[in-house]
Amino acid sequence: MKKYIIVPLVLILFVSSATAAASYPLYNLTVSFDLERNLLKGTAVIRQPEDRDITISLGGLKVLSAKVNDRPVAPDAGTHLLELRGKGQAEIEYEVTFGDAREDGSVENAGVASSNLVGSKGISLTRMWYPSVSGLAMYHLDALMPDGFTGVSEAEDVTVESSPKGRLFTFAFHEPLNEITLAAGRYTELKESLDGTTVHAYFFPEDAYLGKTYIDHAMKYMKMYS
Repeated sequence: MKKYIIVPLVLILFVSSATAAASYPLYNLTVSFDLERNLLKGTAVIRQPEDRDITISLGGLKVLSAKVNDRPVAPDAGTHLLELRGKGQAEIEYEVTFGDAREDGSVENAGVASSNLVGSKGISLTRMWYPSVSGLAMYHLDALMPDGFTGVSEAEDVTVESSPKGRLFTFAFHEPLNEITLAAGRYTELKESLDGTTVHAYFFPEDAYLGKTYIDHAMKYMKMYS
């Protein structure tokens, strides 16, 4: 009898989880980079499936165009906010310049986001690099990287496709998140699997010798807590 009771419970939990995920804003983000100009170009499409308002913060991003429910709109000039009221969709095209790492440690646009970097040595994006929404959202990220660059984010699924314009990394996030990050560089990748779980480690070539130590420690802790 137990097996007939467990199956419906699993189904109920699965449906409840899917329903909960569907109630969050759906955020599709597409970005590309011009490393010589330290430039990020992006398109954010934010869809609200529920009858709730969303405030979109644009920070120091340069908005090239913005639409709400296919109608052109202008963000508030004073607050740099955009409102999506009730069910609907907002689409924002933007660009932003972040500094490259320099010998003197200075970073351009330090007032916008001092922790963000875009340059030939690598990409590091941790905050205010895309229009942000308050609270949780379901994210999907497409990042077109220059040839030779590997992109890393906190997604559960990652696919890579080569194109004449570079390498397209698609990051699928299965759980709602407050925000996402992105790093990229000419990394050396090391990986090892344990019981169906694969650990990936990314290092710049000059630090690749550390890779096995990091992987071994990760495996040790996975065995300890599995």
